[in-house]
Amino acid sequence: MGSVSSGKSTLAKKLSKTLKIPYQCLDEVVHIPDKSNPWGNRKREVEERDNLFYSVIQEKEWTIEDIGRPCFEEGLKRADTIILLEISTKIRNYRIVKRWIKQRLGIEQCIYNPRYEMLKCMFKWAKE
Repeated sequence: MGSVSSGKSTLAKKLSKTLKIPYQCLDEVVHIPDKSNPWGNRKREVEERDNLFYSVIQEKEWTIEDIGRPCFEEGLKRADTIILLEISTKIRNYRIVKRWIKQRLGIEQCIYNPRYEMLKCMFKWAKE
């Protein structure tokens, strides 16, 4: 768990690879790519999201990462280890801008449209 750009995805992927257990990005559980939407994705229906999430945490082993959304609280209850990433605002802001630039240039993939509005949202979410 951690804020936007705290390193959650990077750490979860490394743990998954090292421990040889499945990794699931919860943003991909919440959203599905949709090129017709200006944001580049749309939210899944609640039932579909919940079914997908519960199928992940029903497995014997799994690695997930999230910012602490209430809809994924059951994952916290079932996890045997929870890691909270807290980094300085300066590093987090640098990472937000770096990620956004990489996504705008097509160097890094994302499930949303990396518009300027998304950059503003990431800073807003990081403060929250």
